[in-house]
Amino acid sequence: MKKYIYLLFYCFVCSLPLFAQENGTPRQQAISQKDIFISFDCVKHLVFPVQVSDIAIGEQELVMASRVEEAPHIVRLSAQAEGFTEETNLTVVCIDGSVYTYHIRYLPEKKRNIYSLGVIENKFELSMANLYVHEDFMFFIFDLKNKSYIDYDIEFVKCFQRDQKKSKNAIQQETTIEPIYQKDFDTKIKGKSRNRLILGFDKFTIPDDKVFEIEIYERNGGRHIKLAVLNEYILSAEPLYKPQP
Repeated sequence: MKKYIYLLFYCFVCSLPLFAQENGTPRQQAISQKDIFISFDCVKHLVFPVQVSDIAIGEQELVMASRVEEAPHIVRLSAQAEGFTEETNLTVVCIDGSVYTYHIRYLPEKKRNIYSLGVIENKFELSMANLYVHEDFMFFIFDLKNKSYIDYDIEFVKCFQRDQKKSKNAIQQETTIEPIYQKDFDTKIKGKSRNRLILGFDKFTIPDDKVFEIEIYERNGGRHIKLAVLNEYILSAEPLYKPQP
């Protein structure tokens, strides 16, 4: 059964400038093109501030988009074909004249290609399975394994750029790196089970004396865990789509 993602003002819908007309007609919202990545086993819901009046899809055989009748301000979005490489577009018009335009691409599920980067603490494992780059985006894929019989409930996930710690008393500088995409996943990792976390970022590299670090905190627990990724791994990112011969 397909998983459902409910997002309030979907992460790619930013606060865009509004333009009100002096004659009192409905306000117009600036058109802004955004990128959405979908997969075959996942249904996304785009939530808009007002009722949707019109939906247009470029390639209907690849992507299906429809208004949710019970909630006319929500658009349901899903892949109709598995593993397509073409890019298509989606345009949504709301009753107040707001127009939202998106580029839609397929994000394939891929097998693990990194085996040497991970940490195990308190019978919980966090490891990086894949790292892909596509145009101006990077996708970090992490595997989470609960090796105990006690469920692990995730409180939050945070990512940073930090100095490599040279000594115990060294002051460490850090910068938060916010993902622009997170594939929906179950934040409860049951005992003796696993899950996969996919985070998308604007492409970046880091200086060799710093690390990219992901932290996961357990709700009402102490099994907090973090994993540092060196720049050499980031520079080894593979293309999300293999070039055609």
